[in-house]
Amino acid sequence: EKLFTHRLASFGAAAIWALYPLAVYHSITLFSETLLTFLLVASVFFLLKVGESYQTRNIILSGLFLGLTALTKSIIFAFIPMFFLWLLLFSKGKLILKLKSFIFVVVCMALTIAPWLVRNYFVLKQFFPLASSSGISFYRYNNEKTLELMYTPQREAFPFSDEQKEVMKTLSEQEVDQYLYT
Repeated sequence: EKLFTHRLASFGAAAIWALYPLAVYHSITLFSETLLTFLLVASVFFLLKVGESYQTRNIILSGLFLGLTALTKSIIFAFIPMFFLWLLLFSKGKLILKLKSFIFVVVCMALTIAPWLVRNYFVLKQFFPLASSSGISFYRYNNEKTLELMYTPQREAFPFSDEQKEVMKTLSEQEVDQYLYT
């Protein structure tokens, strides 16, 4: 309702989503996309509130939810420049207030992400992006054996050869990620 000023459109969309069978199924299963959807909606909600009134609570919560969203899927970083443009062009208030709000949201987001970055530095001995599983997704969905194995009785999730499994045993988390990209 906050995003669309027309109340009927807001509740109609919510009702359709609540009755959509796939949405109901995903709400009771443990998928990263379910968590991502919740965190993204919470982020956008608090970002809209920041655009209306620059309250410290809204700024902190929007940064916190954006950070948690980034920890779930790091693609959210592409959203940050769009938020900046939206804040400059469409929100109320003076320019200096908009800039301060943007900076504080980004700082709160960075503080939320910081423990994971520190963990990656200590474990991997170098700074590493938030998610280290993107290589496995890239490999799985760009491998000719994936479709072949999807419809067999064994349904192996990741079609690695024995040679690949041996190579990956000797690699670090980041090296496995890079190996799977290649």
